[in-house]
Amino acid sequence: MNTFAKKTIACAAIVAGLATLSTPMAAEQGESQKQHRKGPPAEAFEACANLSEQAACSFTSPRGEAKGQCVIPRQADNTQLVCKPESMGKHKKKSQQEG
Repeated sequence: MNTFAKKTIACAAIVAGLATLSTPMAAEQGESQKQHRKGPPAEAFEACANLSEQAACSFTSPRGEAKGQCVIPRQADNTQLVCKPESMGKHKKKSQQEG
């Protein structure tokens, strides 16, 4: 086998090895991106910390300023009030009116 062929095979082996090593890292990055927060942000809970149910509330989220009403979340294991933005659920109401 000539020197060129040996170098080509060596390079191919290195590239294949690097590809194998990077696959688990890519999978880990994908997993971390899939681990999105579930439920309301902490700011929504903080907004109702000293308020009663049905009270007006507001908080700043990554999406901007949110105004709403303090409600008990749907999760049965959590009775802490949370600020539910006014904009939540409007899409459902519109589609129900049309249907």
